[in-house]
Amino acid sequence: SNLHGNLANLYFKKKQFGHAILHFRKALLLQPTNNELSINLQFAYEMAKTPPLSNNFAHSYFASDTFSFWSALCAVVFWLGFLVFIYLFFFNPSRAVLFYFTIGWIFTGGLTGYATHFSHIQNSELLREGIAILPAENEANQTKNISLRRFAGETNSANTTLLPGQSLIIDLGKEGKIRSHESADGKNWFLARSQDGKKKGWIKEDEFGWLIDRSKQK
Repeated sequence: SNLHGNLANLYFKKKQFGHAILHFRKALLLQPTNNELSINLQFAYEMAKTPPLSNNFAHSYFASDTFSFWSALCAVVFWLGFLVFIYLFFFNPSRAVLFYFTIGWIFTGGLTGYATHFSHIQNSELLREGIAILPAENEANQTKNISLRRFAGETNSANTTLLPGQSLIIDLGKEGKIRSHESADGKNWFLARSQDGKKKGWIKEDEFGWLIDRSKQK
């Protein structure tokens, strides 16, 4: 965490805000309760004129780091509820109690099931999340954006653009693998979309940084 925090501050001083945001995010993954890092990250977003991450109810309570909690709770609700249901069905003469319990069990099971599913999606996207950055040769140009191209390759036109520091998600193909392509010049491209899903296109590997290094995901 200290390493990424120091790198973030160094990039911030050099006005390389995309890199600064990337390393502040990396540091916060290791120390999510660090208020100083959170404040510095928000300041970096402001300086980069980049919209910060959305933080609605679902993203807060069903975040990627809650997946283990929700999946365990969902299993407990299902099996405990199932055992109680069997007991009430065979040993409790009151059908009203069985009816209301079943309604409550289904509702609670549905809620924990949704929470597990949503947090799993969040966890999957976190592993494929990147931060748009300017390549080294363009860092001095603070007005330059990162292109998401219609097709993989330098000569293809831009479908849309991202600001340095903006979050992006790498898409998956039909087989559940990351969508990537190696162009004729040997450069790797990835099919990406903005966090809100409104922007989509191909991005070159040196134009974004992985939030979680792929080598650590294996």
